[in-house]
Amino acid sequence: MNSPALLLEPEKQQRSYDGRVPPLAVAVDVVARARKSVFYSRKLGGTSVASWDDFFALPMTTKDELRGAAPEDILAVPLSQICHYHESFGTTGRPLAT
Repeated sequence: MNSPALLLEPEKQQRSYDGRVPPLAVAVDVVARARKSVFYSRKLGGTSVASWDDFFALPMTTKDELRGAAPEDILAVPLSQICHYHESFGTTGRPLAT
């Protein structure tokens, strides 16, 4: 299956909302930060991001996966460093923590 970026016209690939192409280092940093959480460490396994194709090939996270994870497993930093916490109301199932 092609990545979403590859389905776009070449001039629109990997562009941010303001039209600029972000550096690949930004995507690599996002993945590195996510790996600090128990949930994403398990989900991403040993995958590496060396290109935009690698980034767009990462598995999507579903709402059911988030519902099944303990809130503390999503955190990428210690709870003492959290300055904002939100949970959905859970009107369609278990509340989701963000």
